[in-house]
Amino acid sequence: MTIRGEEAKVQDFETSEGRQLQVELHSILPSKSGWQVEMQRLSGLGAYRVVQRPSSENGWCLEVRIQDDNRAWPQEDVELVLWSVRTPDASG
Repeated sequence: MTIRGEEAKVQDFETSEGRQLQVELHSILPSKSGWQVEMQRLSGLGAYRVVQRPSSENGWCLEVRIQDDNRAWPQEDVELVLWSVRTPDASG
């Protein structure tokens, strides 16, 4: 999943029948320095990680990888919450 500004894109590498992929954005991802992204898993047992954090070098793009196709939890949906937090050393 990639997020830039108010646009989110999901790329599914292994689609299963009946699988639904959803992304809800409630605010725009900041496009200036002084912010960091935090992530929390609310439900599901899949593996997830931030592989690219927003920066001026990558056009303020966030990339998250989610792996939830393991047979140990085939029916569990992964629900993540991501939010932007102002860094303590940010000016202005």
